[in-house]
Amino acid sequence: MENPWTLAAVLCHRARHRLQTNRRQEGLKDLAEALALMRRHQYRNFYGWDPQIMEALLNTAVAAGVEEEYACRLATCRLHLVVDRDAKGLPLLIVRTLGPLEIRCGQGKIVGADLSQVQRRLIAIVLAAPGQQVNQEILQEQLWPECGAERGRKRFDTVLFRMRKVLDAQQGSLPLQNYIQLQSGILCLKNCRIDVVEFMEKAQEGLDHFLRGELWQACQAFSIARSLWRGSFMPGTRLEGREEAYRQELLHSYLDICCKWAEISLRGGLYFQAETLAWNALKEEPANEPLVRVLYNCYVAQGAPVKAAQLLKSYEEALRKEEYLVEEIDEILESFWRSP
Repeated sequence: MENPWTLAAVLCHRARHRLQTNRRQEGLKDLAEALALMRRHQYRNFYGWDPQIMEALLNTAVAAGVEEEYACRLATCRLHLVVDRDAKGLPLLIVRTLGPLEIRCGQGKIVGADLSQVQRRLIAIVLAAPGQQVNQEILQEQLWPECGAERGRKRFDTVLFRMRKVLDAQQGSLPLQNYIQLQSGILCLKNCRIDVVEFMEKAQEGLDHFLRGELWQACQAFSIARSLWRGSFMPGTRLEGREEAYRQELLHSYLDICCKWAEISLRGGLYFQAETLAWNALKEEPANEPLVRVLYNCYVAQGAPVKAAQLLKSYEEALRKEEYLVEEIDEILESFWRSP
């Protein structure tokens, strides 16, 4: 069979049949060949993909040590499951913080209104920390700087208990310790799929491709990153210090990838796409000069002077709201005419 995509499907379904009919060694051989084929060709699915069948097969593969790393990756990205050597699939905790806060696991869902301001900020602090883990004492100081160590610890225990209670009510029989863990004074998230982590990974991947001149690959990564963006980080939650800086870092990354993607689209003559990307990003930061410039160049390339003039007028108003001096505004606008 010449088509590897079809071959992977045939091998997986034959592996399932053989495993169900007590032909384990033959089934594992088929499964190993199928997963190796999928890994080499970077397949994440195939014709006839069935979540229930694949959950059983991927659990079997991990338990038997067959293409273990790739099987775990497929379970995570395609089935939202964590699989281990015990062959037990654990649903991932899905954490979405770009835009309205949403935490899901299986059929349960929690939104921002279900949590207090302190609980939401605790989540933000953990997510903003490297590796999504933070020292308990540091966390207490950030949340309750006016309290001593003992009072801060009591407040921390109370907040964590109440948050686990809210989450437990939604997750049912799944122990929350699988997801929110406190070990040796370190609070961390485990077995989670977090939008901000995936967003930053894909944004950086796209920027790396852009710098190397690999524009098609850059656009693919930018597309995935942009699809994760539903709005700024933890909107409606008062953030301070590191987590507020993280909010700004995420926003700047979003603006940067939109600008780079719009530039690529403009070079390729995809004016509508370039215009859409730039305009949507400008809603987040109307005074962003690189975005205004790429949009202005898009209008110039289309021979649309009226739209270009309207854009500069809107840009001027945005600069005034940012309290730029009149002289600075005049100089900035003049630069568009000198070097479009």
